[in-house]
Amino acid sequence: MPVLYCRPVNNLANRMMSIVSAYRLAKLWSYEFCLIWDWGPETLFASAYEDLFVCDFPVLRDFSHQSHELHMPARNDNGRHFYRQPDAAKDVFLSGWGHLTLCEADSHLSPQEITQQLQACFAALFVPTQPVTQVCENLGYRDQRFDFGIHVRRGAPEFDRISGNDQLLQIAVDIVRQGDFKSFFVASTEPASADYFGMKLRAHGEVFVSRGYNNEPSFRNHALAIYDLLFFSRCREIMKTGATTYSSLAALMGGATLNTVNEQGGCIKHPALYSVGAGL
Repeated sequence: MPVLYCRPVNNLANRMMSIVSAYRLAKLWSYEFCLIWDWGPETLFASAYEDLFVCDFPVLRDFSHQSHELHMPARNDNGRHFYRQPDAAKDVFLSGWGHLTLCEADSHLSPQEITQQLQACFAALFVPTQPVTQVCENLGYRDQRFDFGIHVRRGAPEFDRISGNDQLLQIAVDIVRQGDFKSFFVASTEPASADYFGMKLRAHGEVFVSRGYNNEPSFRNHALAIYDLLFFSRCREIMKTGATTYSSLAALMGGATLNTVNEQGGCIKHPALYSVGAGL
């Protein structure tokens, strides 16, 4: 049986987007699936994949000595990541970050059908190991579920141009009042911002604030990033700043409604559905 090799790069959400959609593609094409999990130049995820997630497929760390030539499947004109199945039974290679990979057969499916298939793959693949669970349970993470999640991304120009915390808080409060939300999960790349939102939202209900992680390549940070993503996926609605993959992925996993705040301070509400050639 031919093999589909997937080499995801960048951070957790970008990698999981690539892994899950490539895994689905392998199943649709009747290919074996093999993950290439290397550190990459960013070394953001130096933890071994098997230390983070339960898996039943082979994982390679060094792909430099692969002996045979791999085939990159052709792309269809309908979308940047819309691939044709190879005519011959060739091993194929997909590498990338932050996108979901589709194939020609998906042109016959609705966005809802594609989303449901991706959600089933996420449920099968995104299972933390016991060490990851233990780290997070020691910090108070349990099987909580929330009405509303807030993810404030900072640290890059496209995110730092988004409204300040006071304006974001007002947008969040307006959404909360309209949705009658009583429980909240808050996370930010700036812990001070997460604490600020957590303190202000306590007047509206129960609040759980992320224990905080950063891009340092430690097992603790990786474990917290995984559980924060899981917690966002358990929210009914999520407010996010800008085009961050992290909260978009969480909404797709859990079927949450997204509230995306743009640079002008506007907020757009939309479902987390994947459509051919368009993405989230």
